[in-house]
Amino acid sequence: MANDSESRIDLELGSWLKEEGKSSEVVISSRIRLARNLSSRPFPNWAQEEALKDIDDEIAEVLLEFGRTGLKRYNLAELNDLEKLTLVEKHLLSRQQSRESGGRSVYLNEEQTISIMSNEEDHLRMQFIAPGEELDTAWQEASSFDDLLDERLDFAFDRKYGYLTACPTNLGTGLRASVMLHLPGLSLAGSIKKLLGSIGKFGLTFRGLYGEGSEAEGSIYQLSNQVTLGRSEEEIIESLESVLGQIKSQEKKTRAEIMAEREAEIKDRIFRALGVLKHAYSLASMESVRLISLLLLGRCYGIIKIEREKLFKLLIKTRPAHLQLLSGGSLPPEERDLKRAEIFRRELAGV
Repeated sequence: MANDSESRIDLELGSWLKEEGKSSEVVISSRIRLARNLSSRPFPNWAQEEALKDIDDEIAEVLLEFGRTGLKRYNLAELNDLEKLTLVEKHLLSRQQSRESGGRSVYLNEEQTISIMSNEEDHLRMQFIAPGEELDTAWQEASSFDDLLDERLDFAFDRKYGYLTACPTNLGTGLRASVMLHLPGLSLAGSIKKLLGSIGKFGLTFRGLYGEGSEAEGSIYQLSNQVTLGRSEEEIIESLESVLGQIKSQEKKTRAEIMAEREAEIKDRIFRALGVLKHAYSLASMESVRLISLLLLGRCYGIIKIEREKLFKLLIKTRPAHLQLLSGGSLPPEERDLKRAEIFRRELAGV
């Protein structure tokens, strides 16, 4: 098993987690994802391995022409399971794609703000990530990149239905706009279930930390559009931004209210979280995310003095695959829990 020095994957944080963007106390990041397919080619789920390799090579030839983007190709057949899972934990590879290998690649830029998967559910899944509330920035970059590719690749497009995709829910623009949100105020106030239940009527959906099918961890959610057909890209983004504005306002208001009404309890939760992370001998992954969430909240209140980047670095560094890759190989769950606690004790000793 590859250790840290031998790993083919950069284990550093992407710039979108290092930098504090607009409204970063609530909005961790903004993402635009585009789904595209090549015309006259079978969708990945229907293609034989030889066809997948041909499609992968055709895409590679075009993507690697763009020297100024600094894209680097990672052939999934050449990565081990832990390396692929680290990319999932960094939100650069889908969980579905991490289970595949032959005829599939992922392309990343150095800042880890661009991730392009070949032969996932569609021939191309392109995502562009920006720190904080920057959907327009991510969209402009995605649109420019899409235009460049459109000049070199023949995308499957229908005048009535728009871009053709493997799943009907992506027909039309093929665009998924999403924001990653930290909502500890609404979670502590018990208001999150009501919010989750009402969001569907706006054509939006809430998902967990790692998207579709994942659970919410540490009050971190992803909010994205459900509808891609019959609306322009700008309309999709504007609709998401409108609802996002209301959620931000609610979260900030709730944070202020719970501190005013339950100050002793909230401070106790935050300082207990710090105490556990600084002194625990064993820490489970889900528990550590929940505790980091409370420290992020404490930082927003100004009662915990710790850098935001440090907390996100710990969040990613102590995920199961990162933890094992940094430790030099596969570890059983109980040993991972011991190693995770050791990292927190060391990194938070001076806080």
